[in-house]
Amino acid sequence: SLHDALPICSADYGISITGSNVSVVNGTLSGTGVRVNSSDAQGEIRGLTIKNAPDYGVYVQDTIGSISDCTITKPGSIGINVQGGTVAGDISGNTITDSQGADYGSIYLYSGATVKGKIADNIIKNGKGHGIQGFSKASCGNIEHNTITGCGDRAILLTGSSTAKTNDGCTAGDIAYNTIKDCKGHGISLYHGTQVGKITY
Repeated sequence: SLHDALPICSADYGISITGSNVSVVNGTLSGTGVRVNSSDAQGEIRGLTIKNAPDYGVYVQDTIGSISDCTITKPGSIGINVQGGTVAGDISGNTITDSQGADYGSIYLYSGATVKGKIADNIIKNGKGHGIQGFSKASCGNIEHNTITGCGDRAILLTGSSTAKTNDGCTAGDIAYNTIKDCKGHGISLYHGTQVGKITY
């Protein structure tokens, strides 16, 4: 359902959210993704099936309320990319399979990105890169009850830049009760001043 704004189509993004009070719920996209350019803490992306997006399944540059219960299959790079933007609630209940970006997480928080709620109850399978990744002052609440299997690198990576003059790591709540299996890199890696709450296996 769309409210108060029309989607704008492009080659990479079948839906580009530019208005306020917008929710995108229960649809299927093939060969395209969803881009968030609006500041809408009440909006949501929920229940989408996104297949073969050329770059990102969901790309957040501004603000959205939550991202939940989506199935994202074989994105060209990243399943859910919060790039300097904000998710006011949770990223939860999503299934992301076969992400093709070897240097990135299937869920990726970049350069000051903020998830005010949890990253929880997601299933991440067979991505070429990391499972969940935060970089350079990204922040989030708890990272919990995710199932991460078959990653080409680390399951959970929170880090800053190795070239920064001061530590610019990430901040997160607890990292708790995640199921990690058959990943080629470490299960949980924290670098460059990253601070988290408790780590519970």
